[in-house]
Amino acid sequence: MGESENNKSCFDLFGCPDELKILRNAISKVPVAISVTHKSGRHLYHNPCFAHMFGYDVDEIDTGPYQSLFADKAVYKRIVTALQFDHAWTGDIEMKQRSGRPIPVFLEAEAILDDTGGISAVIGTFTDRSKQRKTDQANWFQNEYLSTLHTVSLGMFRRLNLSDLLNAVIVRASRLTRIPNGFLHLYDPEKKRLVVKAACGNLAGSIGFELEPESGLAGLIFKTGEPAIIDNYRQWPDRSEADIFDNLFSIIGIPLVSGSKIEGVIGLGHHEAGSQIDPEIVTILEEFSAIAQIAIHNAKLFEDQKLEIKRRIKIEKERKEMEQRLHHSQRMESIGTLAGGIAHDFNNILTSIMGFTQIAMGDAPRDSAFENDLKEIYNASLRARDLIGQILTFARRTNDVAAPLRISLVAKEVLKFIRSSVPATIEILSHIDSRLKVVADSTQTYQVFLNLLTNAAQAMENGGGKLTIEMHDIMLADPFQSLKPGQYVKIKISDTGKGIDPADIQKIFDPYFTTKGAGEGTGLGLSMVHGTVKRMGGEIFVESTIDVGTVFTLYLPAADVPGARETGPPALQLPPPGQGEHLLVVDDEELITRIQKRLLEKLGYKVTTFNDSEAALIHFKAYPKKYSAMVTDMTMPNMTGDLLIKAVLEIEPGFPTVLCTGFDHYLTEESLKQMGILFFCKKPIIEFDLADSVRRAIDERFPIDEPSG
Repeated sequence: MGESENNKSCFDLFGCPDELKILRNAISKVPVAISVTHKSGRHLYHNPCFAHMFGYDVDEIDTGPYQSLFADKAVYKRIVTALQFDHAWTGDIEMKQRSGRPIPVFLEAEAILDDTGGISAVIGTFTDRSKQRKTDQANWFQNEYLSTLHTVSLGMFRRLNLSDLLNAVIVRASRLTRIPNGFLHLYDPEKKRLVVKAACGNLAGSIGFELEPESGLAGLIFKTGEPAIIDNYRQWPDRSEADIFDNLFSIIGIPLVSGSKIEGVIGLGHHEAGSQIDPEIVTILEEFSAIAQIAIHNAKLFEDQKLEIKRRIKIEKERKEMEQRLHHSQRMESIGTLAGGIAHDFNNILTSIMGFTQIAMGDAPRDSAFENDLKEIYNASLRARDLIGQILTFARRTNDVAAPLRISLVAKEVLKFIRSSVPATIEILSHIDSRLKVVADSTQTYQVFLNLLTNAAQAMENGGGKLTIEMHDIMLADPFQSLKPGQYVKIKISDTGKGIDPADIQKIFDPYFTTKGAGEGTGLGLSMVHGTVKRMGGEIFVESTIDVGTVFTLYLPAADVPGARETGPPALQLPPPGQGEHLLVVDDEELITRIQKRLLEKLGYKVTTFNDSEAALIHFKAYPKKYSAMVTDMTMPNMTGDLLIKAVLEIEPGFPTVLCTGFDHYLTEESLKQMGILFFCKKPIIEFDLADSVRRAIDERFPIDEPSG
């Protein structure tokens, strides 16, 4: 369109020589919105960019009051006042397009002065800030969204109440959308009703309100699974008679969906008449719905865990499933993996040390200093063997069965195990004087002591102190708490640490309760201890004083079986001798075969050794009748010991074999016996164990004939 007469008059106001005409043409083509206003406020000139910004054609803007383009007349008056004093003004304001839609702009206004210094007109340049505002709003939304997600995530870690987390979600959604009233319904399958779990604004007092799942807006959304916007809820024909939304005007709601299941409804509403809701709010609500689903999902997980624990207390089968999970916890799996990796090599090293020590002890002069030194080496090796044995206890994949167990020995082994990991600032004292047996699972009993002693040490790891374990046998003449009269082993484990808060003392045996920080513990340790002690028919008590220490006292009933009290260690047994039989010994470690050869030959056997299992099998195929028995290692390259024995038994069924093994994560004694492997010798190899296994294997195959009568 051509330039309007109004625009020409602006330049004629100042006189319009050729230079001004050129300037006028140039201004009309620049991509910046420019206008000129008379000092009276009358619109004089605008360029095409200005007309386009405000939604007009170039010739459509009349000479009416310029202030009609301002969304807020008070802002216009402040700008006019500022120009009178400073002759210039800049800032962000809101103006109106032709459609009435507000538009954010950045205005730079400067007064045009006449010869007397008075204002004759004002020239303004306008920058559309709509894109910047959208960017700012997007950034603000992102920050609010992430802040909400952080709040909910932190709340889940702190195990806050679900209603608190959902309230945080709905409050943030309300603030972000500037819709003051928010609500969140969850479906209760037991009540078969929608229940308000979170609300804000005028609906804040409606938490706990219940309605039928077919009723009102929430019922519609729950039924259809589709978002809904009601522009005038007060006139909506399907509104509920007992609805909580009576004071709202416009409402938006969307379903809370988990997978293919609708869990509830989340929504927002205006209470002022005439207020409308932008359909884009659906997208925002969907984002907050996703956060709410995270909170709901995790709350369900926590609730399911609580229900699971309650069911396991009541039902024996579920209780055993809980035990199995505890036995396969991450810490036990880590120790098991470690044990499986090091057991073979460690046992081979110990076999060498113990084997050559036993050989040297046989040659040493009796009661000499040399013999005593060798005994010390041998005893130290036994302690190393016991240590690896305790680690392997955790690595076993079998379910141990409760049996009479001398519990004092387990406690002593645990003490040996933890001494190396306890700081030097902690003094460990033990007063163990008990010979009674209790019916218990050895692995679970070991873990009971490990948990209690480790917790006691951790309570003192910063300032040091004393860790004490006391154990002695007692007779209860009268009932005590839940304990019946009878013989018990009484155990006290105490520390001088920081103590337990009185508010926590009643909850320490609850599953998942812990005072440790994130990543420091699961809260299952003391629950497992309590469950194990109760299953043994015992009781556990705790006393604690802040900054003084904590005492755990256990009462475990004695096993009601003959020989429940031991009087002392068994007498030393001599290894059974051989009778000139020829043995085939196979191990990939040359040192091991040398030790076994010397030990067995000293006992009267003939021994042929191989360090290659495949070569040993070829040799046996050639001379199957030459040997009376075979001793083989389990873990060997090319062909493992179990496969070697299987091949030998195919050649010579029933042939006596002894398998030497330390730890194997995929074979159990039961599975090996099914393969015909009946005799085992645990590594590290002790002379008596090796000789006894060989003798029994041979005697079972070739029993000594009874003399005829």
